[in-house]
Amino acid sequence: MPSKTAPPERPPEALLDLRKRIARAERSGADVAEARQHLLTALLTFRARRLEEMKGYLLKATASVDLAERARREEGLRRRLWALKESGADTDRQVAAEAALGRGALEEAEAALGGVTKKKAARRSPIPRRRAPLLGASEAALSFEPGSYQILLASPLPSGGIRVLDVRRGEVSAGGGEAALEETVVAALRSLRPRPRKVHVALPHDAHVLATVTLPPLPPKERPQALRWKLAKLCAFPQEESLLASRTTSVPGSVLGLMASLAVVRKAVGMVERAGLPVGRILAPGQSLACLLPPGPAQEARALLQIGRAGAQLYVFTGGEMTFSRDLGVGVQHWLEVLGTPISSTRGTVRLSDAQAREVLERFDISASENLVLADGTSLNDKDLMSLLRASVERLQDALSRSLEFAAGQEGGTPVARVFLCGEGAALHGLDRILSARAGIPVSVLPLPREGEPLLPVDALAASLFAASGKDRLLDLIPSAARTRATLARWGSGALAAGLLVTALFGGLALLARSERPGLQGRVRQRQEDLKKVEGTVEEINRDLKVRKTPPPAGDPPAFAILRALGEVLPPDATVQGLSLEMPKGERPRLLLDIARGVEGAEGEGVDVKEVLSRSPLLGSVEVEPPGSTHPGLTRYRCGLAMEPLP
Repeated sequence: MPSKTAPPERPPEALLDLRKRIARAERSGADVAEARQHLLTALLTFRARRLEEMKGYLLKATASVDLAERARREEGLRRRLWALKESGADTDRQVAAEAALGRGALEEAEAALGGVTKKKAARRSPIPRRRAPLLGASEAALSFEPGSYQILLASPLPSGGIRVLDVRRGEVSAGGGEAALEETVVAALRSLRPRPRKVHVALPHDAHVLATVTLPPLPPKERPQALRWKLAKLCAFPQEESLLASRTTSVPGSVLGLMASLAVVRKAVGMVERAGLPVGRILAPGQSLACLLPPGPAQEARALLQIGRAGAQLYVFTGGEMTFSRDLGVGVQHWLEVLGTPISSTRGTVRLSDAQAREVLERFDISASENLVLADGTSLNDKDLMSLLRASVERLQDALSRSLEFAAGQEGGTPVARVFLCGEGAALHGLDRILSARAGIPVSVLPLPREGEPLLPVDALAASLFAASGKDRLLDLIPSAARTRATLARWGSGALAAGLLVTALFGGLALLARSERPGLQGRVRQRQEDLKKVEGTVEEINRDLKVRKTPPPAGDPPAFAILRALGEVLPPDATVQGLSLEMPKGERPRLLLDIARGVEGAEGEGVDVKEVLSRSPLLGSVEVEPPGSTHPGLTRYRCGLAMEPLP
């Protein structure tokens, strides 16, 4: 008799109920991809009779779907709040709902917005209909430092600006450490709705150095080491564990260098990737904040002072180039600490809490003589507050004045005409007037775009990343996608030139893939899209060749052989940015290569490109063109092809 197999055991009710709940959440628009993954793993562990593991994955799936449903609910409440703002009515309800959302109290926010129905909101405001086509193009920006972070979610506008969709700010207590900050940032990124296409990141101030230095005439292979040696004098982290990027400036012999801690870059990338999002650009604050400066005269020197939690950074820009930077050493954390000193009030001598100290910095005007009454009714004397803040404010005044004088006295320096404030400390009322009186030049708060959610000076760095995301000349430690540009001269018939174009695209992508740093999520999808486009181009050219049936001229070397030879000998950190041919009569054809070296620290650093090109049997003599013969940052090599002279 045939043996009877035991019927499969029915999954537990908890697993089945959770599957139904995930399906309902997905129909309501919640992002339940992570919850589904945990549910599938729980089902597999159940079939393998690993019940303890199944319980753990069930808990993870339940927590994930809870988070997804809460995010969907919060997104709906924010849309209703937005519609209420656009209608211009019920200001008190707006304030109550916004405060409740800021605390994460969704029930209170829902109660405050209970009178606004979806139908009424859609009739009063065109925002839901206008936002619909922009949601898919949203991007996010992240800036963080010890103890705090800012996240902006925005979408680009046709006018070139941005539409701010969401603002997330957060703090972590001093005892929480870096691990608590990372977990908080990851959770905030996961809860962004709509999901951004990519996340741009600003480097923390204490984890990078951005400076303009002058280098003596050196061989190309010695310049990176000389730049690293000069920047190492300015950084507080080990230069052996750092990334380096540089580009030439408009001043001959001057180089803008960026050195960043490799550990911090990995931490920033890890936070974004753990949230399931791709990384866009990783930029230094100095160069991204410059993109928000208002237009001014071309050669006017302007300064930007960012007062953050840990310190204040001064940047001076002349003609769009950063010419000076310095850490002034006074940050908001120092102000919060001195405000924790016992102080006299109407309720006797009190010690302000952290929340009360932050309220003082947000509401107290240090340029006026007026007492401050806190939200809990505590009245503080303005002279007592000034006695606590005076020492640090005067220190900031002196440091700013001396730094501006030093910047103007440098070789080629220009007196600064205006200073802009941003960062958390720029919210201190009257600080601009005090600094202006001491420095003798206008000082004002940096204007920020206010399309959508309101922005504060603390959001300036995150907002500047959107303005900087489309600028190619900014030093980016991790490019968002591989790019290749090849310029081909006419070689033989049109069919052969088209074939060489396709092979140049393949060769450029291969060289860039070798020089890229692995392990970054989100770049695989971009690479696949690029390859699909190239495959489509190959098919079109193959069809065109079949129709024309035009063979390449006899005696010309195959395009694939040349590019294969280049791919075999070039070091991994070299990228072909330009490729063209010279076909002089009576002489051998010459191949012109414009090559850029990648991020220092990549495999192949220090390899002489001229030497490795000379080893190829398809190339004859190799000469290096003098600087200025091509674009800045590129080196042109003139290579003779091993073939007979043209008639």
